[in-house]
Amino acid sequence: MKLVPLLAAVAGSLGLAACTLNTAPPNPPPPTTIVTPTPAPAPMMMSPAPAPGSTVVVRP
Repeated sequence: MKLVPLLAAVAGSLGLAACTLNTAPPNPPPPTTIVTPTPAPAPMMMSPAPAPGSTVVVRP
């Protein structure tokens, strides 16, 4: 049962870190510039046409 003290130490350090994060003064929000990216064209779902003269075998 050597894992119990280790788990307690990890939980304690995480709790302490959470307290310090919660009590830290909030940073001023950066200026927000909203950039609306143009949607990329949807990729073609069909495969490219086979080269002329090639044999395409489709099996069910």
